[in-house]
Amino acid sequence: MLNGKGVPSGEILGLGAALSQPQVAHRGTIQTVTEPGIGDLRLFNLTAKFEKTPASIDAPPPRLSAHTDAILGGLGYTPEAIAALRQKGVV
Repeated sequence: MLNGKGVPSGEILGLGAALSQPQVAHRGTIQTVTEPGIGDLRLFNLTAKFEKTPASIDAPPPRLSAHTDAILGGLGYTPEAIAALRQKGVV
């Protein structure tokens, strides 16, 4: 009905069907990376595509709290203070 009135439209797809579209594969929208201990992870790739500065996901996302020490250290916490927070279950 909308197409007949000049309004571009199409079928509304569920997530599984949308991710199975040929265009998704062609554009590399989904990238697979391997996480040791977990296996292959299918992740959304970077959506913007630039010819001169191509980018891709080549590593899995960090595990929970992987950067806690670095962040707290950057905020001025000492290793001893971070250890105390960890012992109290704060981090």
